[in-house]
Amino acid sequence: LMVGLLTISACATGSQRTTEFADPALDDLTAFVTNMGFDPTVSPLSEILADNKLELVEYESVANDVVDCLAARGIPAETYYTESPGTSGYGFRVDQPDGMAESVVDAAFEGCETTTQFTPVAWIWASMVGPTEDENEKIIGLIDKCLENAGFAGGREASFENPDLTDLRLVCADEATTEVLSRR
Repeated sequence: LMVGLLTISACATGSQRTTEFADPALDDLTAFVTNMGFDPTVSPLSEILADNKLELVEYESVANDVVDCLAARGIPAETYYTESPGTSGYGFRVDQPDGMAESVVDAAFEGCETTTQFTPVAWIWASMVGPTEDENEKIIGLIDKCLENAGFAGGREASFENPDLTDLRLVCADEATTEVLSRR
């Protein structure tokens, strides 16, 4: 059983952006977390937010806490870090123990991510390292141009209606993301 938590467009250069935020919403991480519906006073989130920045080592620690929590419930798991244009962040490989229902594993995972505050930390990370609104607009424009250059009128929006274009759209998205985010 593989559990990937966040599929958010983000860039691998995140560790360099832990103290400067391109998104004004991230100038106050406590407000950002509160606006997402999470309680910023809950540990370890309160400790992480104390200096108004998120370091990669803090994010990694919270991901490891999820693995430890699952292990305490008899569920083997490990973290993995994805670092490529378009995605940057922690996910989990979770082994379903023999005789344990998938619903039990899913409930344990959900409970562990809640008690460790993994979700709000992962959202902060993704928001910090992901493209800004301006960068996202440029990425979308490049994807549309790539698809149109390949002979598919209508760009990205038209490609959603045609499942045969999924692979091409993903290639165009990777290329566009790499091009735009490499300019940072």
